[in-house]
Amino acid sequence: MPNWKVPARQLPLPPGQSAFRVKGHGLRARMAVYDRIVLGGRKAVIAAIDDPAVREYLGQPILAASWYDLFAHAALDISAADLRKMAPWESVASASALQAEADASGIYALLLKVVSPHMLVRKLGAISSQYFDHGSVEVERIDDHAARMIRQGIPNQLYWWWGGILDGYVHALFRLSGAKNVTFHCGALKTDKPEDPLGIGSFAIDVRWE
Repeated sequence: MPNWKVPARQLPLPPGQSAFRVKGHGLRARMAVYDRIVLGGRKAVIAAIDDPAVREYLGQPILAASWYDLFAHAALDISAADLRKMAPWESVASASALQAEADASGIYALLLKVVSPHMLVRKLGAISSQYFDHGSVEVERIDDHAARMIRQGIPNQLYWWWGGILDGYVHALFRLSGAKNVTFHCGALKTDKPEDPLGIGSFAIDVRWE
């Protein structure tokens, strides 16, 4: 059985044909992060992608209101990790934290001033829906300082990517909301088609804070 914790560098479908998509403003925000932290910025990251079809796809003008292949986004992140000489999960998590910090100074600035950590967890589903056109986030309160999120409807091949995204983004938003000593645990992938990269899976994320 494939280990979906390990990033796959080959897209399961040609770029642009996947049913799993990210909104252009989210992809642009990630590219803006790489402009800041990678020598040569987004151009260098795209140029370092092995697959010429993915390079061409990501080299087009990215429109904020349009939808783009999420597997191509993951390929961008793997390329950036290579250039940063970091493990893909670690690189994705750190880039996602920087993206969350940028969001916190803009569209979520008021939200972070008025919500408690538990309220913030409940808002993550709505935040996710602004970036992605698939899946959902369910939330369960564990106690006053802990919650469980279940990310549903993800493709198996991007399990590693979703874990890194949520690790970085959730840590950053919780820290910015005033929570202390935030810990994050990503549970195992659950899927009915473990061999299929496009099989639909889910996993739980436990978050605890002080």
